[in-house]
Amino acid sequence: RRSASLDLSSGVPTADVQPAELELGPELGEYRNLDLHCSRLHIREPHLACRSGHLDALGGPLGKVSARVAADFNMARDELSFQGSGVPVAGGEARFEGRLGPKGWNIESAASRLDIQKVRVLIAPWVPIPEDLSFDGALEATASAAGSGATLNASAQVATPGFNFSNEPGTIVAEKVAGTLKATAVRRREGFEIEARLDGTGGQ
Repeated sequence: RRSASLDLSSGVPTADVQPAELELGPELGEYRNLDLHCSRLHIREPHLACRSGHLDALGGPLGKVSARVAADFNMARDELSFQGSGVPVAGGEARFEGRLGPKGWNIESAASRLDIQKVRVLIAPWVPIPEDLSFDGALEATASAAGSGATLNASAQVATPGFNFSNEPGTIVAEKVAGTLKATAVRRREGFEIEARLDGTGGQ
């Protein structure tokens, strides 16, 4: 079911859009029951913008997406800029902003107060962790990516003020482990180049 409505009866135009579904590939998945409400619609050439809105959808890695959003499409440049905040992720909250245009795209994101056990479930399709290892603690994360054609540059940083982990027999135990993992990845036509660095600042 696709629908769209525009309300010009008040001083500030509003709009509601319900696309049938959105497919973002095997990594990000399919989204359905999308509902985008724009409470501050701005139309003035060359800009078509939603200054304030809210997006809800089902599907993808998170299962459910809910976010405060804003976007601006520059028709003269054929360029879209967007941002979102208040996205529930793994017990915490994330925000993002990005740009998409003829020369390529870029996106930056940050997440705070992530529950490490819920992160484990979220990343399981890409990074399986042995079932006999148990974790508890919190994470902070930032990530950015930019691409054009076949080229992709990405970086990420994950930090924890302290988490605990152990294996089922109890032969591996670590408490209040603090540290930062930094990683960069570059994709070119010939493949990926990945670098990672782990810095520990505390724990036992």
